[in-house]
Amino acid sequence: MNIRILSAFLAIFLIGCISRKNEIVIDGKIIGGNIKNIEYTVPVNNIFNGLMTDSIKPDTSGKFRIVIPLENPEFIILRPLYNTNPIYKTQGIIIAEPGNIYNIAFNSTKDSDSFYVTGYNKEALNQYNKLPNPILLNELQGTVPFMRDSVASSIREKIASQKEKEIAIFKELFDKGKISENFFKLVQTDRNCYYSAITSMIVENKYSNSSRNANVKFTKEQQEVYKYTDEMKELWQESFRQSKLLQEDMTKSPWWWSYSQRLICFKVYINNDISPSELVELGRKDLAHTFLIDNGAKKYLPAGLIESYFANDIYRNCFYFREFQDYELITLYDQFVSEYPNSAYTRYLTPWINQYKDYQKTVSETGISEKIKFIDNYPDINNLKDCLSCFKDKKVYVDMWATWCAPCRIEFAKAEKLREILSSKNIEILYISIDEDRYEKNWKDLIKYYNLEGYHIMANSALYEDLKKIQNPDKSLYVPWHIMFDEKGNKITIPSEIAEL
Repeated sequence: MNIRILSAFLAIFLIGCISRKNEIVIDGKIIGGNIKNIEYTVPVNNIFNGLMTDSIKPDTSGKFRIVIPLENPEFIILRPLYNTNPIYKTQGIIIAEPGNIYNIAFNSTKDSDSFYVTGYNKEALNQYNKLPNPILLNELQGTVPFMRDSVASSIREKIASQKEKEIAIFKELFDKGKISENFFKLVQTDRNCYYSAITSMIVENKYSNSSRNANVKFTKEQQEVYKYTDEMKELWQESFRQSKLLQEDMTKSPWWWSYSQRLICFKVYINNDISPSELVELGRKDLAHTFLIDNGAKKYLPAGLIESYFANDIYRNCFYFREFQDYELITLYDQFVSEYPNSAYTRYLTPWINQYKDYQKTVSETGISEKIKFIDNYPDINNLKDCLSCFKDKKVYVDMWATWCAPCRIEFAKAEKLREILSSKNIEILYISIDEDRYEKNWKDLIKYYNLEGYHIMANSALYEDLKKIQNPDKSLYVPWHIMFDEKGNKITIPSEIAEL
């Protein structure tokens, strides 16, 4: 009997050991509160899954544990979802090796360096998280130090130098036996992928501007920045000479999709499949993404990568832009499900697309509320003072927004509660959109969708400039932006209940 019990315990122990070898454990701690969920990536088809995430809610003490099945070393990204804006302001990256436990912390009271590793491989992982790693994989931020350089050899040298310095950090750790060979190789692959994507994006920007804007008058400085030369073309080609690694190695990097996207654009432009101006025109017809999938990804990417690229393309456009009016994404989703009926990506895509379909149904079937009012002759209103003159002897709460502003639309989920507070204080609400005239239908559709009861204006160029002077004369106008005025048009403090909301 004792032998049987001992054998059973031994079997359970061995099973636990075997399963541990094929998974990683992340033990985390939230410092400072204000974080409601931790989103984390899980590789799909052995390919890094960029923006698509699963999530876990920390317990009341701020602790959480994530267990991820893992056969090979992989990048795992963790993103805290905040209770208040900004919804995302940081992320942490782990280069995870099966069989290990990682101890991490997010400090929500800090705007920078808020993520750090305290357990296994902490030195290497904290070093990696100091590298150029724009929030939410926004590679455009990485091009900024090089974008204004007009000499191809200079761009090449600067990027090579920066990449070598970063890889050298981990070469030293490897030589000292502090990281494994697999860890070091993964960092090398990642940095090669990242800087290849950055290089190609820099040259593509010059090519697109020089060809797309042939009739636009540039300043001398702009002409120099956008100059596309044979040397630039050679640099562009160089950035893709590692493409043989794409299917096996680069797909583990958080930057594989950006690299693939740049490769597709390079191929369709160089092979004259389409010009930048023609692609812009397709975008206006809601056909650009479809073209780049059907005539780009399927033509120029390895067959084993097309499903992942296709899914990530749909998701990224939903996640970043959240443009409910982009009906092309619904068509692409239906195409994706038809071509890949059993795809592991579908569960990530469906919630987004259902929102898009709900939007379509709402704006097509719902009438506009009589409490939604468009101010007469709003195209002729040139300054904020004239806007306020429509509200004699009343306090006015002004909400500035745009159809392309995702945080603005997130706030609209609280529109009913906002109306309740304003009504109790006898305060009118004025929504001012800073969209261009060509988005007028989108503007009115979103007002209907969110039932934004109150008064509405779409700002013309003069009103936009007036608002910018009030907010920040030296920079572009940012939204969402909220200000409040008394009965005489003087700016006053927003009530605490609204500020908290």
